[in-house]
Amino acid sequence: MAKPPAPKRYFKIRHKTSGLWSKGVAGSAHTGVYWSKNGKVWHSLGSLRLHLHLVVGEYKRDISNWEVIEYSMSPVETKPAIEMVDTMKLLKKR
Repeated sequence: MAKPPAPKRYFKIRHKTSGLWSKGVAGSAHTGVYWSKNGKVWHSLGSLRLHLHLVVGEYKRDISNWEVIEYSMSPVETKPAIEMVDTMKLLKKR
């Protein structure tokens, strides 16, 4: 029996005071960080660290009120995609 794959790790940055999520920085002329209800997901620890180094080193931002949230996602089950389609809804559209 095959060993299940290791859970995939994802990262987000939350502003502790506002509860909003970092959307990262945009463009070479941008000097700040955007915040939103959903924010951005970093798909590796390396890319998250690069972002934080940019914010602290280049943009001189104080990140003491930020926290990194790590998420883990593992496959639970695999199904054919067609099983997720409600055929009755497709018939009603015709």
